[in-house]
Amino acid sequence: MFINDPIEIRPIQPADVPALRTILALGGVELLEPAERALYSNYQRSRALYVVAVRHGELVGGAGVVPFAGADPLTCELQRLIVRPGARRRGIGEALLRHCVAAARQFLYVRCCFETGVRGQAARRFYARHGFRELPEHGDWIMRPLRASARGWLDGVPVRPSFDGVTACALLGAGAQ
Repeated sequence: MFINDPIEIRPIQPADVPALRTILALGGVELLEPAERALYSNYQRSRALYVVAVRHGELVGGAGVVPFAGADPLTCELQRLIVRPGARRRGIGEALLRHCVAAARQFLYVRCCFETGVRGQAARRFYARHGFRELPEHGDWIMRPLRASARGWLDGVPVRPSFDGVTACALLGAGAQ
């Protein structure tokens, strides 16, 4: 159900971090590494952005884009798109995703990827509705720059011995969803 509540999408501020950590914890997201726990400073670098969604003065979600580690400079990673339980199914996730994709295009990325655990079925359906396609498992990370007409647009997946999830990507070029 989509409820047309006014939603403000804005860049994260240091004061937003405690509320965002609570939302992430409610969503089962563990921030294990120091860079993951640096929810503000990690996004204060070139070609990176984290935005939060505020509804009725309350922080209800967030999402970010950063360069995808180990990939070519044309690929970004969508990180920590999350909406607080109780605020879901109101278009907030879509608004956050649209904002991040627009920022990624401004940063001149041509691909946006995300990773999720294999049990993240609702997340996988959400991203599929918005043009993300799951990548088949391969051996090496072999991302190459895209031509506008490329159909087989991705060549590989990062292999992480400890990662048992799914990687999916979407094109960000003209006409891409």
